[in-house]
Amino acid sequence: QIRNLVLVSTVLGGILATLAILALAAYLLIRALNRLRGRVGVAWRFGLANISRRPASSVVQIVAFGVGIMVLLLLSTVRSDLLDDWQQSLPEDAPNHFVINVQSDQVAGITDYFHERGVTNTRLYPMVRARLVEVNGRPVRESEYETERAKHMVTREFNLSWAEDMQADNMLIAGSWWSSEDFGKPLLSLEAELAKTLGLGMNDVLGFDINGVVIEFTISSLRKVEWDTFNINFFTVVPPGVLEDKPANWVTSIYLDAEQRQQLGPLVRAFPNITLIDVETIMQRVRTIMDRVTLAVEFIFLFTILAGLAVLYAAIQANQDQRRFENAVLRTLGARKTTMALGLFAEFTTLGALSGLLAGLSATTLAWVLAETIFKFDYAFDLSVALTGVVSGIVIVVIAGMLGTRSVLTHPPIQTLREGAA
Repeated sequence: QIRNLVLVSTVLGGILATLAILALAAYLLIRALNRLRGRVGVAWRFGLANISRRPASSVVQIVAFGVGIMVLLLLSTVRSDLLDDWQQSLPEDAPNHFVINVQSDQVAGITDYFHERGVTNTRLYPMVRARLVEVNGRPVRESEYETERAKHMVTREFNLSWAEDMQADNMLIAGSWWSSEDFGKPLLSLEAELAKTLGLGMNDVLGFDINGVVIEFTISSLRKVEWDTFNINFFTVVPPGVLEDKPANWVTSIYLDAEQRQQLGPLVRAFPNITLIDVETIMQRVRTIMDRVTLAVEFIFLFTILAGLAVLYAAIQANQDQRRFENAVLRTLGARKTTMALGLFAEFTTLGALSGLLAGLSATTLAWVLAETIFKFDYAFDLSVALTGVVSGIVIVVIAGMLGTRSVLTHPPIQTLREGAA
């Protein structure tokens, strides 16, 4: 359905690796429990012994619950914490409005309009629509590119812009920015990720079709761009003096406070062709969509929790006779029913705590991976996620486990021993 073998393989590999890591961690934790058995009371010793005697079953139960709780915690973290962290990473005066479709003869009027209302950081940028048709003299063909992003980029129109100085949120990683002596020369500064996607490099010659005329540009620099600042940025930038005679639209991003936002009506009436985009409204819509999608996925993964419960009940039923016999023998030797109940409580509390702990740590780690590799911003580890996982695991597993082992405690020991003898 996704039609992206690399993405599907990566996700599948990540799922299998996560399961393997959870299983290994669960097994090591169970082994570590053996060292605690001699340092705790009778009830806890009995509960830990139940886990240690059945390591394979215990690992399966921990992983089954851990995966479900982990995904729910991860979705909650991505939906709230990551989005909040990203928004908090933006400066308070980060642009919250875009103005697009501005014509060349309207640039001065719009700039003056904003300046009169205290918006002094207004800078409009030109955009010339062009299509990439040649690379080093060879025609560009969609079929020659493997990734969907590359195919999309070579079939869409580019927005060529010109600038005298490089923007502050751009960083050169190859080549050099042009000087005044280069104005008017067909040079091109290309965004580095796009260059990587299309297999382009320094000194490659790109031919762009602009209104039926092909103009060739030589790549003179590669830039790394911070796209999440909401400042205007471009994949392709050329020196001044090259495209000024071509039809251009202009665009800008600005920060407006609550009072200034109320004064946009006269601007739209004076320039009815422009388009205003409210970033805050869009972000709120994005958050709403994320909430709905996350709710749907959370509902699906509730079935994972139910599957964990099924695994737990299956494990309990598989060794129900053994549990009854152990309970009958210990009761005959003088153990009280309360002690046996506390032993079961200790067993399921430990299983739930281990499941929740692994789930919380895994969710936090995966959130960090997403923040670093996908969202590209810093993420602070939140121990409350692990604590939430531990509490959730204990509550779910203890309730389900105690309900599943009621017959162990209620079955008369003498009857169990007679049935065993028979």
